[in-house]
Amino acid sequence: MKKDIRSLLFLLLLAYTGVAQNFSMNFDGTDDYIQSTYTGILGSNPRTVEAWVKTTWNGTQRIIVDWGAISPNGSRYTVNMINGGLRIEVGGNGMTTGTLINNGGWHHIAATYDNSLATDKHKLYIDGVFVLGGNLTVAVNTLGTNALQIGRRNDGVNFWQGNIDEVRVWNVARTAAEIAANMNTELTGGEAGLVYYAKFDEVGASCDIVDCSPGQHHGTRLGTGGANNLPQFSADVPAITDVACTTPLVGCTLAAMCSVDGISVSNISACNDQGTSDPSDDTFTANVTVTFTDAPATGTLNLSGDGMASVPVGSLGMGTHTFTGVTMSADGTAISLTATFSADGACTFTNSNAGTAPAACSMAPPPPTCSVSNISVANISACNDNGTPANSADDTFTADVTVQFSNPPATGSLNLSGSGTASVAVGSLGAGTYTFTGVTMSANGGFISLAATFSATPTCTLTNNNAGTAPANCSPNAPSIPAMSEWGLILFALIVFTMIVVFGMQRQGALATSSAMGNFSATNRQRMPFDKALYFKVLSFVYLGFALIFTTSILVLGYEMTNADVPGSLLSGSVLAYLIHFVLITSGRDTTN
Repeated sequence: MKKDIRSLLFLLLLAYTGVAQNFSMNFDGTDDYIQSTYTGILGSNPRTVEAWVKTTWNGTQRIIVDWGAISPNGSRYTVNMINGGLRIEVGGNGMTTGTLINNGGWHHIAATYDNSLATDKHKLYIDGVFVLGGNLTVAVNTLGTNALQIGRRNDGVNFWQGNIDEVRVWNVARTAAEIAANMNTELTGGEAGLVYYAKFDEVGASCDIVDCSPGQHHGTRLGTGGANNLPQFSADVPAITDVACTTPLVGCTLAAMCSVDGISVSNISACNDQGTSDPSDDTFTANVTVTFTDAPATGTLNLSGDGMASVPVGSLGMGTHTFTGVTMSADGTAISLTATFSADGACTFTNSNAGTAPAACSMAPPPPTCSVSNISVANISACNDNGTPANSADDTFTADVTVQFSNPPATGSLNLSGSGTASVAVGSLGAGTYTFTGVTMSANGGFISLAATFSATPTCTLTNNNAGTAPANCSPNAPSIPAMSEWGLILFALIVFTMIVVFGMQRQGALATSSAMGNFSATNRQRMPFDKALYFKVLSFVYLGFALIFTTSILVLGYEMTNADVPGSLLSGSVLAYLIHFVLITSGRDTTN
């Protein structure tokens, strides 16, 4: 009983649950292959071969799995690749898929044989999908002459070039559903029907290549020439779930498996702004402790991620090492660190939340300030009278206005105002400059005054009161004529004034005459009639004056009459004529009486 217990404990110790690392096997295509001790499935018994493969080879046959004999025909069972297609051969006969597997990516392949079927005894699958089936003309009768080989045909030719992983042989013809269900995960080794299983995850095992199936048909790497010295364990693996083999090993001892078990952070310092106002260079320091098991004998333990550090393996303690004062970025986020042994790239561990970094302590510099630095004018056109040569107020010219600026706002528009107006959306601006073309301005001969302002930042503005000189107006100025309403008031006042003057002159003359005759009295003065003839005689000269003014305005001054000007001009002419005649009357030079 005690002996049985000891045997059980021994088997449990040999079981390598959960400590294996994940690798594939790399073959150089020259002489690399693996020789197992498994004779393979013989005769015409059902079978399934599975593997993950990665290659770029395009040409003659390259072997994935092979066993049996070279002759007679039908005694060899070979899964290989030719011209990039997956192929099954039974020695002397085979079939190849049109779907290729040589694009440099990982592909799952499977070949099944079921002699009980009438059709499609042979089936080929790529990435879990059935792609080709059929019956071969040569019957399957596999011999046990040569045990299973990986990467080479049993007569020593057609070496695989690339990577192979997860080689499985089953003693049943698996269905499409079964193949698809297990292709993306490793197995434990104890699955029903699994008779050979090379995981390639056990570096340094005493048996070299471990068979995880209950058969324990361990193998050996061979081929010392070419680019590799033997097929090499590679960290390039397919993206499948890593599952530990639970089959107890027989006749094989595993090497100690390195593992990094944890990363912790302590003694986090305050933020250091490095003497700058830039938060991107803010840092802090902390101690980083890495715990591990079975470190390699050579190389270094390297820290990467938010902090960088390295230490030779010879300086490590027993299962732990603390990197002191590791500098990291003070950004207020989770601290992410990875510890890796350089001699064993698979012996690594990442803690993406080992603690929290202090927040940045530098005050960020203020955003750049928008400014308008210059307004200039070019390509000033000649004056345009706009078809109204008598009206200089609407004379215009055009010019190109260039505005220089920096750090404009992201939204809004750049607006031009003053002597000319224009606007453009910020999104249409160039880099630091924009030219408004053909801006219309008043041709008045004065200084051109312009202001440029960003609507989203009104303080981002500039005014240039002397950006250039406008052309002089090009319409001749018409005489300045008062408005009709003004002349009406003046004429009314003068008519009343004329009546008073004429009446006064009449009384003065009558008084002088009556006094001489001795019959002048107050009653006579009150009954003295108004001299209408004299009054209208005065007004008659008004129209003479109007004719003179009207003629002078048109012929001499070049005045152009409009409908609106006629009434006012008539009144102005009448008033001027009246004034002339009034002067004559009051000076005693009027001889019309």
